[in-house]
Amino acid sequence: MSKKIAALIGAGALFLAAAAPALAWWSSDTAYVSNSAVAVATTGGNGQGNGAKVNNSTVGGWCGSGSVTVSGTNSMTTGDADATATAGVVANTHKGCLTCGWWHTDFASVNNSAVAVADTGNNGQGNGLEVNHSTVGKYGSGLVNVSGNNTMNTGDASATSRAWVMVNIH
Repeated sequence: MSKKIAALIGAGALFLAAAAPALAWWSSDTAYVSNSAVAVATTGGNGQGNGAKVNNSTVGGWCGSGSVTVSGTNSMTTGDADATATAGVVANTHKGCLTCGWWHTDFASVNNSAVAVADTGNNGQGNGLEVNHSTVGKYGSGLVNVSGNNTMNTGDASATSRAWVMVNIH
């Protein structure tokens, strides 16, 4: 008889060990999440130009006429800058949870961010002449001419940022 009682006690303990998760009285979930997404797009910082330097010189001789001319045509087209960043978090979900217990607690500490930056700026064009310690047309006539045709077209800048969080969903 004592063997039967010991066998029944052993079978009961085995049953409770196997069924304990389904019959739990208390359970908890904890989630510590740090999530981020960063996107950067740039077509900026471009430069273009025509230039000349005249240093310690005499242009045109002692009695003749002299001229220094800088001219040019510059055309610049930059493309579009598109940036997209998405950050998402899903924590502590219990779809059809049969073992969540009678008292269930969820804790979620979430840091979620998304940053998107797009830039087509800081572009430059120009024509220039620098004359230092020089003479243009010593005793005759002198002409310094700087001219140019500059055209710049920059693309569009588009930035999209999305951040989403789903926590403690049952």
